[in-house]
Amino acid sequence: MKAILCAAAMTAVFLMSPAIHADSTLVGSGAFTTPPVITFETIANGEVITNQYASQGVVFSGFSGDTGDNIFFSDSGNVVASNFTANGTQIPATLTFSTFYTLVGFEIVSNGDTTLNVTGDDGVTDTFVLNARPTSSTGIFVGFDDLAGITEISIGPSAVNDDFAIDNVQLEAPVATPEPGTAGLMLPGFGLLFAMRKRIGQALSQAS
Repeated sequence: MKAILCAAAMTAVFLMSPAIHADSTLVGSGAFTTPPVITFETIANGEVITNQYASQGVVFSGFSGDTGDNIFFSDSGNVVASNFTANGTQIPATLTFSTFYTLVGFEIVSNGDTTLNVTGDDGVTDTFVLNARPTSSTGIFVGFDDLAGITEISIGPSAVNDDFAIDNVQLEAPVATPEPGTAGLMLPGFGLLFAMRKRIGQALSQAS
């Protein structure tokens, strides 16, 4: 009888916990509902950017504050995060996330085609190569959506001299409500448990 109950419980757990896997996809700025949460305006020119934004759940590597490339970005701020230092470029430069974000976006400018690797919490890495300088005076916005959650974004190499900069980072997590499909899968699991419990109760009554 215990075996029957265990089998029913395992079936219910399986039905209530479908595996989630999805590749990272590119999204535009319209996918975000909140303004940028990191604009780098508290960073000094030349200051190495590491864990200054750990409270937002992101740590940077390979970036430093730069006041020379702000003309390429949409905001009126003076500071951007650049991978270029007095000692040359640092590639790849990375954003590593400790908070569960399914949407991450930022503006980026480089000297042409730039490689961006997006790693999800499921361990899958998707690679994108984008022209991050379509004109002589503008960069582009790039956004990534990954239902598994994004754990790291690495940037580089980039065309010509690997120099690139980012600004206006947007971070969003999903609203903590069950998806309709998940709720629908939960009902059969509960129904199965109820039916098994009723059948076991009837068997016990007949045995006594």
